[in-house]
Amino acid sequence: MKSVENNEFIDIRGIYKRYIKYWPAFVVSIFVLGILGVIYLKIVPPTLQVNANILIKEDKGISGSSASAAAASEMMQSFAFGGSSAMGGVSVNDELFLLSSYSIFRDLSKSLGLNVQYRLSDFPRTKDCYRNSPISVYTVTSLADTLQAVINFDVKISKNGVCKIKAKRGWKNLGSVETKEFPVKLNTDYGTFYFDTTKFYIPKKSTSLKINYMGYNLCAEILQKQVTVDLYSKKANVISLVMEEVNPKRGIDILNTLVNFYNKNGEVDKNDET
Repeated sequence: MKSVENNEFIDIRGIYKRYIKYWPAFVVSIFVLGILGVIYLKIVPPTLQVNANILIKEDKGISGSSASAAAASEMMQSFAFGGSSAMGGVSVNDELFLLSSYSIFRDLSKSLGLNVQYRLSDFPRTKDCYRNSPISVYTVTSLADTLQAVINFDVKISKNGVCKIKAKRGWKNLGSVETKEFPVKLNTDYGTFYFDTTKFYIPKKSTSLKINYMGYNLCAEILQKQVTVDLYSKKANVISLVMEEVNPKRGIDILNTLVNFYNKNGEVDKNDET
């Protein structure tokens, strides 16, 4: 039998000579990719995760017999139904349903005014304005309670104070106005909108602002998708609230207000039982 040996050699020098002539292209590619990376970091705002936890406590006012019955019920559920969590007669699943309900998110959007979103064009990126917009929009009627559409406003203010506002729904023009006087009144098929300056407005400075105005119902549906409500652990009576936000302050306000609404609902339930 003959043994065959396969010897493989890597010609480093040959590879080097073959590709060294392309070194300008490599340098340019690295430079261009570096510039694109810097531009991306400058334009695209970072998305941060905001968390909150709620501990479901046992009601201390439950009598001994009621507590024993609740404990027995919890044990039976644990063995018979794969460990559905309950404590002191309070089902964590019920609390999950309450915290993720449409009604509580609708109240949340109305309380914080989340149905109106402001984006300021501040080159090279677009700045999300939460409670610090130079211009605010409002209505004198409860339009947001029934509005089923998203109305987009393009607000441009020149250095000499001329304000131009255009309203659209999709590609459809709803109206426009041009004036130097504030507040600005704009009539549309959906109602009358008013625009006024806030304490963040800087006179004699050009301003370009995008405003999205939607109803509370649509805003609640969007918030339900953005906020994740789930058990922190199967062995703990803790509910975890998680959301990703480009504006940490808004994310914190959303979760804190959601927890406050939950606590208020709990106090109302206790008063009703009393």
